[in-house]
Amino acid sequence: MGVMSMVYRAPAIAAIFAVEAGADPEFAYRLKQYVTLAMMMEAQETMERLGVRPFYDGEELLWPSEHFLECDWPHLASKAGVPCDVEGWHAAMIEKNKAEAKSSA
Repeated sequence: MGVMSMVYRAPAIAAIFAVEAGADPEFAYRLKQYVTLAMMMEAQETMERLGVRPFYDGEELLWPSEHFLECDWPHLASKAGVPCDVEGWHAAMIEKNKAEAKSSA
């Protein structure tokens, strides 16, 4: 389905363009995660509005992680002139999300 294909590809494309536009790869990594969530929610809502139900009884869409286009993070980091540290970027994103959750509670 075309909508799902866009969800699988758009987040990585957004991250790549972010680096091309001068963003730090760590920012692009976080952007990819957030765009993924936004695209998944929008796809679900759009298909529901159109009456397209992938499953019965109101189940949500399944999003197998292996279908998502992944970025070549080492290449993007090299292009930006910074070290590639995907694990560090991920850990920093988790900590930032935890801190934001605490401050909004």
